Amino acid sequence: MVNINIHVFARKFAAERRTAMSKSEILDMPTIAYWSGLDGLEIKNIEYGINDYVLCVSGAWYGGKSNERTHRVKIRYNKNGDPYIVIYGYRIPLSECIRC
Repeated sequence: MVNINIHVFARKFAAERRTAMSKSEILDMPTIAYWSGLDGLEIKNIEYGINDYVLCVSGAWYGGKSNERTHRVKIRYNKNGDPYIVIYGYRIPLSECIRC
């Protein structure tokens, strides 16, 4: 039982020490999924922890580099347990994202 508590503490401590990633680091990550709304939404990474987060880029397909916006958004769940993220007020179900 003690080992589990130490593991939970270490995981929480590591999450608090996490440094913010720069825009260029997020853009250089390989795309793992995409969604065709918001001028192309590319999901770059999922951060697992007590709260799970998605690193993604909106405006990835149109408007060039100046239109690309990076996001770090929390994964939320509806009453049925289906995961989704919210960007610019739009609810995007992860089940609608297409894996690469």
